[in-house]
Order: sequence, then C-alpha cells, then structure tokens
Amino acid sequence: MRKQVRRGLIWLMLALLLQTGAAHAAPTETTIRIAVEAGKPPYTQLLRDITLVGAEQSALEVELYVLPGADFRHALTAPGDTQIDWFAGVRQSEIEQHGFVAGPVLLEEAIYIFSRRSMPHVADLGHASGYVLGVVANSSAARWVSAHHTEQTTRRFADAESMLAAALAGELHVFLASHFDLSEQGQLSELLTQFPLDRRVQLFSEPRYLAARHADTRLAMIQSALEFSSTEQLRLLHVRANSGLTGLVSVQLDELIWLDQRESIRVGVPDDSTPVLYFNRHGEAVGLDADFLGLIESRTPLSFNYVGCGTWEQCIEALARREIDVLSFLSDTAERRDFAVFTSVYWQTPWALASSDANPVDANDLDELQGKTLALTRGYVNNAEIAQTEGIKVVLVDAPGQGLQAVLEGKADAYMDSLPLLVERMREQHTGTLHLSILRDYPGDQVNFAVRNDWPVLRDVMQRAVDTLTYDDRAAITERWFDVQYEEGLSFERMRRWLIWGALIFVAVVAAFWFWNSQLRREVRRRMRAERRMRYLARHDELTGLPNRHLLRDSLQQTLASHERYRRQFALLFLDLDGFKAINDELGHDIGDELLKQVASRLRKNLRKQDILCRFGGDEFVVVLTEQQSAQQSTQVAEKLVKLIVEPYQLKDSRGHGGTAEVSVSIGVAMYPQHGDDAATLMRRADKAMYEVKSQGKNGVMLVTGNGDARPAKDDI
Repeated sequence: MRKQVRRGLIWLMLALLLQTGAAHAAPTETTIRIAVEAGKPPYTQLLRDITLVGAEQSALEVELYVLPGADFRHALTAPGDTQIDWFAGVRQSEIEQHGFVAGPVLLEEAIYIFSRRSMPHVADLGHASGYVLGVVANSSAARWVSAHHTEQTTRRFADAESMLAAALAGELHVFLASHFDLSEQGQLSELLTQFPLDRRVQLFSEPRYLAARHADTRLAMIQSALEFSSTEQLRLLHVRANSGLTGLVSVQLDELIWLDQRESIRVGVPDDSTPVLYFNRHGEAVGLDADFLGLIESRTPLSFNYVGCGTWEQCIEALARREIDVLSFLSDTAERRDFAVFTSVYWQTPWALASSDANPVDANDLDELQGKTLALTRGYVNNAEIAQTEGIKVVLVDAPGQGLQAVLEGKADAYMDSLPLLVERMREQHTGTLHLSILRDYPGDQVNFAVRNDWPVLRDVMQRAVDTLTYDDRAAITERWFDVQYEEGLSFERMRRWLIWGALIFVAVVAAFWFWNSQLRREVRRRMRAERRMRYLARHDELTGLPNRHLLRDSLQQTLASHERYRRQFALLFLDLDGFKAINDELGHDIGDELLKQVASRLRKNLRKQDILCRFGGDEFVVVLTEQQSAQQSTQVAEKLVKLIVEPYQLKDSRGHGGTAEVSVSIGVAMYPQHGDDAATLMRRADKAMYEVKSQGKNGVMLVTGNGDARPAKDDI
C-alpha cells in the first residue's frame, strides 16, 4: 500500500513493521511520525490534505507508517518504542485507556445497527429487545449499548473480526459496526447477503482522533493546518468515507422514518427532453438524468417514480404546485427558491446555436448576436438575460423541436439550447442542413436537482448522494449519452413499398433501388461529416484548432492522475496577451483573428508533443508542461515563450490589407503538486500570478509561491 504526503516536495515512506527494529534518525522538532492502520484509507487521505495545507502555514515534515491491524494495535500498547508516538484514527476509549493526548478529530465515523434479513427490520435498539446483539468490547458502541439496551442479550467480542464471524455463523441477530469494520471482513459478500446494507440504520457518529503518546506542541501545528484546510473539501471526504462499501450514504433514523412514510418520489419528465430524461418505447424513463438518479437510488433508500409533466415551463409550474416532487436539469435561481430547494450542481454543459447552413450563425458570446433573432424554449433560466441583451430579438417556443422548425422556416436566425439537447434534436429530426456553433465564452448551463421546498429532508438525502458522485461516475454517464450518433435516414417501410410496386415493372424496381441507394450514401456521408464537425467543435477552438477549455479539463484530470501515480511534477502556465485588444479594435477583427492564429502556431511549434496547449478564451492560452524536473526548468520554458511571442507579426486580412504588429505576453506559472493538487486550484493560482505580471508592467513570468502568492520567476533561477 502506497500513500504520499507532500510539503513542497513529496515524501514517500514504505509500509514498515515495528517489530523489524529498523533504525531511524531521531525526529527533529518539526518531524511528525504518524502510524496509520492499513485498510483505513480515509485517515491517510485526510492527513495528506491537512498536511499539504499545513506545509504552507508551518514547517511540518510528515512521515506516514502504514501498519497491519495487529502491528498497529501492538504499537498502541508499546510505550517503550519511541519510533512511533503519533497515531491516526484513535477512538476516545483508546485515548483514555492508554493515556494519550487527543489532537484534532480526523473523521466522524458513523456507527450503524445491522439486522439479519430473515427477521423484522430493526430501526433502533428499542426494537432489538429479545434479540442477541453483538458489539466490540471497550468501544463507544459497547457503552452506547450499556446505556440503551439490556445486557442480558448482548455479546461482547474482543474485536470486529470475531464479532462478524459470529454473525456469519448465525449466532447474532443484530450487531453494531462501522463500514470500516465490514471492509476488513474476508467473507464480505456472504455477510452482506445475511445483513443487507439497505436495512442498516445509523445510530450515532464516533470521532476518530489524531493522538500523541505524550503532550506535544506539534499537535497545535496540525490543528492549525486543519483550520486552514478547505471545509467543503473535508466535508466531501467525510461523506465519501462514510458512504460505505458500495457508495451508500448515511441516513439518520428520523430521515428513514420520514422516507418510509412516502411510497415513492415523483420525478417530472418534460416532453421533448431527449437525451436528458425521456420515456422510451417501453414506457421506461431513460437518459442522462435517469442514470444520475439511478446512482442516487442505488446509494440511498429512495425510490423514484417518473411521471410526465408537459412542456418545460409546465414542469416548473408542476413543481411549484407540488404535483411533482423532483425536477432534474434545473438551474438554481432566486425566483425558483420560492417553491424549491436545490442540491449542488451535478452536471454542466455549454450552450450552443443551431442555424441554417445557408445562413450560418457563429458566435462565442451574446454580444456577437446583435441583429439576430433567437428562438428560445419557454422557462429556460437565461431567457430574461438574453431578451434584455441589446440588439437580440427573442422568439419563444414550447419545445426544442419547435425551435429548430422556426430556424428551418426562416422565423429565427438560430435556436439556442444546451449542447446535448440540441445535438439530439438535430439527429432525431434528420436536420443535416443545420449548422452547429458553440457559445464558448458564454457561461455554461449548470444544473441541479430541484426538490419541492416543503421536503428539505429529501433534498438533504439527495445532496449526500450527489456528494458521492465521482469524476468517473460523471464521465461514464456523459460518454454514454453525449456521443453524437446518426441513424440512417432512409425508411425501410418506404423501401418495402417501392419493391412491391416495382415488382410489376422490373426495370422500375432496379432504377428506384439504385436511385435511393445513392441518395442514402450521399446523406450518410454528409451526416458523417456533420458528426465529425460536431465532435471537433465540442472539444476544439474553431479559430486556432487548439483544444478548448472542455478538452483541457479532461486532459488535466488525466495528467493529474498519471503524475500522482508516478510522483512526478508538471507546470501549468496561464498566458494572456498584452496589447491584443488595441490591435483588434484598431485594425479589425480579421487582423485580430489572424494574430491569434499566428500566436497559436508559434506556441505549438515550440512545445513538446507531450505538452498540452489550449486556447482558454479570447486572448488567453493555457500550457501544461508535463514531467518537469523543477520550477526553474518550467520558468525557463515560460521565459522562452515570452521572447517568442514579442517577435513582430506580419498580418493580412481577407482583402490583403494589413501590416506589422507586435504584442507581448504575461505568464503565471503554478507547479503540481507544490501549488495545488487539483485543476481548479492550479488554474486559480496561475491566473493570479499572471495578473501580478500585468500589475508590474506586463511582458514577464511570475511563479506561484508555496502559499499561493506570486513572485518573479528570476527569484527561482
């Protein structure tokens, strides 16, 4: 088992056994040696995040020793061994038993009551009267039982392993344990068959501490690091740590009682909402949101019943009238909070335009649509904003299909909708003559689950399930439903009729067959070209051909995973051109576009194949330098790019007019993992460093420091 803790550099300690007696150098005042029990990954993950932040606030050096359970318990009871005197995940009872000093709480470990499938459901200890109940001796669960349950029917065990073995042998009706206790059981599948997870009920939470053998001033340093950690990040870690073996979320007893009083939860399904949520020909609810809700059902006691609710606007009204309980794919607004409460964002997608091939509309933002008529579906969150945008005329429709029809009939220049809905409408209606354009610089559609506001308990349970959704969960669902596919446009029923009619005149049959076959081939080729263009536009910048911010997001996730796995560094460079706006305004947009293409070409030619280059938007670019040896190496590359960009450009517009132009560039540099271990943090800090360059005269490079501030790159050379 490999775990890492970072403070500027990466320390990787191999799992050691205390009984080997290997010699270690005496710890310094800032060296912290912590033992972690194998099979308890949440503690190691929490320590890594806490000490990463702590490295920015203090001079902590952390060494982790991952020990098998028996060795970890031996270390707790071996006061003469001075190699390890800090322990992660210690219970309050163990602190009292061994005279330890309690540090910060690392995790609130949920304790559940598990009941056998063959017996009536046990919702609390009051229902367990007369049953044989198992607990681990000297645990907080044992003390809880002593206070709430008769001792005559309680069996106490030395450890969780022996208790679970007794449960498997049929000696227990119910037992108290955490998900971590179950994860160490060798016959887990058989255990969960007899004591299913959907019958468990949370009784209380037990704090797990970071504890020291003796009073130690360094506990205060760890406590300080914990206070600087992201509250939201730690909350999500706690939720996922307690989500159990299959991602099930914790449900309190009062919540379970509330849910048991409701047979099912009504989820609204709007008309014309393929592929987000719709009924297939068998009457089953399917789509992207059906998959998300399916994950929520699998991780909670919730049961969803899908009901049609009409147009999008009618569905919102149905939620307000409480005719439905949940509506998915809805953005959180102040107006909607009058009748709904919202989970956090579970998915986001760019907005796109569909226009006629004969009169294509291409735009990156709303201000480029002046003089245009846009068709919009009633009830969409941004309708008011678009209607108030100067120069844009709005035509409201009831459904996406009507919006595309308005474009085909010339009543609107373009129809605007979220990208997956728009692509699906174009596929279903066989509208190969429509042109697709993505609003790259306009904020994407961020969607939530909306719940009727008199049911906050339902929102809370759904929120905990949303918190457990991982990047892999979202990627798998998106890949399944966001893959643009085309069906053949030729009707087989029509072909059958032609063959029947042509049976009377053989020559006519042959002629008709070859005519329609050639038409089909041309249509398929045209739609395949449109499909390739849609795929390309969804992930690339149309002007420069570079990856866009959506492809950058996916590439960054892969880069983070590979560099974390092999303990390597990479650099994220945020570039912003100096003086581009003046050239664009004075010489025109054609010259500005040509300048951006030449800048992109220079950058591409001077970077390695394994590096990532992206146009982030406007005159901003992002470069990811993979497998870097040091910050000095990365800043040297950045300074080379600065010198490269300032060289003059020979520019011409479409009419051959133009001349020589010059721009410079400001670059902010953030290093992984020193300046962040996630994409958002690295982007934010590199962007901040870039603006520091702007404020100090532009045309330079600034490196992020350990605490997130920026300093000139020359300080590191």
